Amino acid sequence: MRTIIADTGPIVAMLNRRDQFHTWAADSLKTIQEPLHTCEAVLMEVFFRLSQVPRGQDQLLDLLTEPDVIVLNWRLDNNRVQIKQLLKKYADTPASFADTCLVSIAASSSSPLIWTTDRHFEIYRLPGGKRIPLLVPERLQ
Repeated sequence: MRTIIADTGPIVAMLNRRDQFHTWAADSLKTIQEPLHTCEAVLMEVFFRLSQVPRGQDQLLDLLTEPDVIVLNWRLDNNRVQIKQLLKKYADTPASFADTCLVSIAASSSSPLIWTTDRHFEIYRLPGGKRIPLLVPERLQ
Protein backbone atom coordinates (compact mmCIF):
# COMPACT_ATOMS: atom_id res chain seq x y z
CA MET A 1 0.00 0.00 0.00
CA ARG A 2 1.31 3.46 -0.83
CA THR A 3 2.00 6.01 1.88
CA ILE A 4 0.52 9.43 1.06
CA ILE A 5 2.66 12.07 2.75
CA ALA A 6 0.97 15.46 3.09
CA ASP A 7 2.92 18.70 2.84
CA THR A 8 1.68 22.07 4.08
CA GLY A 9 0.51 23.49 0.74
CA PRO A 10 -2.23 20.99 -0.16
CA ILE A 11 -3.67 20.92 3.37
CA VAL A 12 -3.89 24.72 3.40
CA ALA A 13 -5.32 24.76 -0.13
CA MET A 14 -7.93 22.16 0.77
CA LEU A 15 -9.17 24.30 3.68
CA ASN A 16 -8.86 27.73 2.05
CA ARG A 17 -11.21 28.30 -0.89
CA ARG A 18 -9.21 31.39 -1.89
CA ASP A 19 -5.97 29.45 -2.30
CA GLN A 20 -4.75 29.16 -5.90
CA PHE A 21 -4.54 25.37 -5.51
CA HIS A 22 -7.88 24.85 -3.73
CA THR A 23 -9.64 23.11 -6.63
CA TRP A 24 -6.63 20.91 -7.34
CA ALA A 25 -6.26 19.95 -3.66
CA ALA A 26 -9.96 19.13 -3.29
CA ASP A 27 -10.01 17.12 -6.54
CA SER A 28 -6.80 15.22 -5.82
CA LEU A 29 -7.96 14.38 -2.31
CA LYS A 30 -10.98 12.63 -3.84
CA THR A 31 -8.56 10.19 -5.52
CA ILE A 32 -6.70 9.43 -2.29
CA GLN A 33 -8.07 6.45 -0.38
CA GLU A 34 -5.25 6.20 2.17
CA PRO A 35 -4.76 8.29 5.31
CA LEU A 36 -2.53 11.35 4.99
CA HIS A 37 0.76 10.89 6.83
CA THR A 38 2.49 14.03 8.04
CA CYS A 39 4.40 15.48 10.99
CA GLU A 40 3.87 18.10 13.68
CA ALA A 41 6.16 20.56 11.86
CA VAL A 42 3.82 20.55 8.86
CA LEU A 43 0.78 20.97 11.09
CA MET A 44 2.41 23.99 12.76
CA GLU A 45 2.94 25.56 9.32
CA VAL A 46 -0.67 24.80 8.36
CA PHE A 47 -2.05 26.32 11.58
CA PHE A 48 -0.02 29.47 11.00
CA ARG A 49 -1.07 29.81 7.35
CA LEU A 50 -4.74 29.29 8.27
CA SER A 51 -4.69 31.91 11.03
CA GLN A 52 -6.35 34.51 8.77
CA VAL A 53 -8.74 32.08 7.05
CA PRO A 54 -12.24 32.11 8.56
CA ARG A 55 -12.75 28.80 10.36
CA GLY A 56 -9.53 27.49 8.81
CA GLN A 57 -7.93 26.39 12.05
CA ASP A 58 -11.23 24.92 13.28
CA GLN A 59 -11.51 22.88 10.09
CA LEU A 60 -8.00 21.54 10.60
CA LEU A 61 -8.82 20.60 14.19
CA ASP A 62 -11.91 18.79 12.89
CA LEU A 63 -9.72 16.82 10.45
CA LEU A 64 -7.30 15.92 13.23
CA THR A 65 -10.08 14.43 15.33
CA GLU A 66 -11.35 12.24 12.47
CA PRO A 67 -9.82 8.76 12.66
CA ASP A 68 -7.43 7.81 9.86
CA VAL A 69 -7.61 11.10 7.93
CA ILE A 70 -4.33 12.63 9.12
CA VAL A 71 -1.86 10.22 10.70
CA LEU A 72 1.08 11.27 12.87
CA ASN A 73 3.12 8.07 13.28
CA TRP A 74 6.49 9.69 12.54
CA ARG A 75 8.37 10.97 15.60
CA LEU A 76 11.37 13.26 15.79
CA ASP A 77 12.59 11.32 18.82
CA ASN A 78 13.17 8.33 16.56
CA ASN A 79 14.65 10.28 13.65
CA ARG A 80 16.90 13.01 15.08
CA VAL A 81 20.10 11.76 13.47
CA GLN A 82 18.47 11.38 10.07
CA ILE A 83 16.95 14.89 10.24
CA LYS A 84 20.33 16.38 11.15
CA GLN A 85 21.91 14.55 8.20
CA LEU A 86 19.19 15.70 5.81
CA LEU A 87 19.42 19.33 6.95
CA LYS A 88 23.19 19.24 6.36
CA LYS A 89 22.83 17.44 3.01
CA TYR A 90 20.31 19.97 1.70
CA ALA A 91 21.74 23.08 3.38
CA ASP A 92 22.19 24.77 -0.02
CA THR A 93 18.55 24.14 -1.08
CA PRO A 94 15.27 25.48 0.30
CA ALA A 95 14.99 22.52 2.71
CA SER A 96 12.90 23.42 5.73
CA PHE A 97 12.70 21.41 8.91
CA ALA A 98 9.21 20.26 7.87
CA ASP A 99 10.48 19.22 4.43
CA THR A 100 13.20 17.05 5.92
CA CYS A 101 10.67 15.41 8.22
CA LEU A 102 8.55 14.50 5.17
CA VAL A 103 11.62 13.17 3.35
CA SER A 104 12.32 11.05 6.43
CA ILE A 105 8.77 9.68 6.36
CA ALA A 106 9.20 8.90 2.65
CA ALA A 107 12.51 7.13 3.31
CA SER A 108 10.84 4.84 5.84
CA SER A 109 8.02 3.88 3.46
CA SER A 110 8.11 1.15 0.82
CA SER A 111 5.82 3.14 -1.50
CA PRO A 112 5.83 6.87 -0.68
CA LEU A 113 3.99 9.63 -2.52
CA ILE A 114 4.36 13.24 -1.37
CA TRP A 115 1.26 15.40 -1.89
CA THR A 116 2.69 18.88 -2.32
CA THR A 117 2.51 22.21 -4.11
CA ASP A 118 6.28 22.70 -3.90
CA ARG A 119 8.55 21.78 -6.80
CA HIS A 120 11.63 21.70 -4.60
CA PHE A 121 10.66 18.20 -3.47
CA GLU A 122 12.06 17.11 -6.86
CA ILE A 123 15.53 17.84 -5.43
CA TYR A 124 15.27 15.48 -2.47
CA ARG A 125 16.22 11.84 -2.82
CA LEU A 126 15.43 8.58 -1.11
CA PRO A 127 18.27 6.32 0.00
CA GLY A 128 19.98 4.96 -3.10
CA GLY A 129 19.35 8.21 -4.99
CA LYS A 130 15.79 7.42 -6.05
CA ARG A 131 13.43 10.33 -6.66
CA ILE A 132 10.46 10.66 -4.36
CA PRO A 133 7.20 10.28 -6.30
CA LEU A 134 5.10 13.45 -6.11
CA LEU A 135 1.45 14.33 -6.48
CA VAL A 136 1.57 17.98 -7.60
CA PRO A 137 -0.69 20.36 -9.56
CA GLU A 138 -0.34 20.00 -13.34
CA ARG A 139 1.06 23.50 -13.77
CA LEU A 140 4.01 22.54 -11.57
CA GLN A 141 4.89 19.42 -13.59
